[in-house]
Amino acid sequence: MANKKNTDENKIKNKKINKTKNVNNNSKKNAANYEKVNVVEKESTIDKKSFKKDSRKLKKELRRERRLMSSKKLIDPDVKNRIILVCIIAVIFCAFYFLTVFITKDNSKNNSKKSSDTKKTSATISYDEIILGRSFSMGDGEYLVLYYDESNKDINNEMSSLVNTYKNSSDHLTIYTVNMNSPFNSKYSSTSSNTNPSNASEMKINGPTLIKFGNNKVEEYIEGSEDISNYLS
Repeated sequence: MANKKNTDENKIKNKKINKTKNVNNNSKKNAANYEKVNVVEKESTIDKKSFKKDSRKLKKELRRERRLMSSKKLIDPDVKNRIILVCIIAVIFCAFYFLTVFITKDNSKNNSKKSSDTKKTSATISYDEIILGRSFSMGDGEYLVLYYDESNKDINNEMSSLVNTYKNSSDHLTIYTVNMNSPFNSKYSSTSSNTNPSNASEMKINGPTLIKFGNNKVEEYIEGSEDISNYLS
């Protein structure tokens, strides 16, 4: 009986010991599993942080690329060529415009200056100038030839004005002028006059002279500014 009792007690002790071992083993297993869970959670936390960091970096790169693309928008080649062509045409048009304005202003200044100079000197000469050698061959009808030195400003102004006034009259003959200062005519200048020449080689002009020709002959011979003015007025 005593042996049986000891045997039962031993069994109970062994059960308790085994139970204790099992508890300890389970505790160790739980501790190991807890550590594993902690490691996994830590790794997961690290992965999440790394993912968030990479995600923020990626978004930042995307925003930078978008800004870069928006600042460098691609233009269609045809549109670009048209824009360039329009710009070139606009530049050429502006250049021509300003050149035209400049020339117009320059011409206006020159015209104003010429007009002022003309008023100071004489009216615009609107008659034909010939050389003295043609005096007898300007036509078979009647015409006038006025001889004077155009280098003399006072005489030039006076004679020019008389000729213009005469040409504006209702009834006038064709009138020609001869510049006695010209090299072609200066050899006919003289201190004495020939009032009845039969050809050009016989002519001698002494100061302002007006001759009326008719049928290739001298019909009237007028000398001096005053007499010429009276004749043409």
